[in-house]
Amino acid sequence: MEDSAALIGILIAAGGLALRQILRSHTPDAIASLLIGILLAITAFGLARPLADFLVGRSLPSELLLELQKIVESCPTIEKVIYLQAVYIGPEEVIVAAKVRPKKNTTVEELARSMDDIDRRLRESSEFVADVYLDVTSIA
Repeated sequence: MEDSAALIGILIAAGGLALRQILRSHTPDAIASLLIGILLAITAFGLARPLADFLVGRSLPSELLLELQKIVESCPTIEKVIYLQAVYIGPEEVIVAAKVRPKKNTTVEELARSMDDIDRRLRESSEFVADVYLDVTSIA
């Protein structure tokens, strides 16, 4: 779309310059400049509209978020998922952040293995998951 707009813009500019030389008037050149500005605005809106869902900071759809939460909740060392958030950090990249409370009497080694397993399973569940951050707490 961008390349097509650029080629159309070049044709408009060339037409404006040619008409300026033929008619000995600056009006065709000015009109061509305005048309190029309109073309750029239309192109910008045309590109922004379909990509609005992937704006940085926008959350994943709720069904995908629930899927990620089920993965974290299925971990045998996790007692409770306090919150889980997944937001876009790029067009096709999502960052997942979760605050979890481990089960009592879980060793550090077990917890570390579980966190690695959760990270791996979240990344495998969706091609969009770029980073996973897990906050372990005993509060709440």
